[in-house]
Amino acid sequence: MPQSDQTRDFFLRQLTGWRRDASIAGAFLTRLPFPDVEGATKMNALALAARAFPLVGVVVGAAGGPRRPAARSREVRTPR
Repeated sequence: MPQSDQTRDFFLRQLTGWRRDASIAGAFLTRLPFPDVEGATKMNALALAARAFPLVGVVVGAAGGPRRPAARSREVRTPR
């Protein structure tokens, strides 16, 4: 197998793993619906997905952060 095929396969496996872990972490850390992942109910699936916790936190914070000042300007009660 040529080197480029090996490199491509490596990156595809890594991206697939990150997508799987982000889906498991997102389902665990938020109330948002995430797609079901095969093998997500295994005992160590959440432990392996812990690497994606910061990624989910950044995405949720980036999505929710700008809404807080907008809610405050309309006098909507937000948690402190």
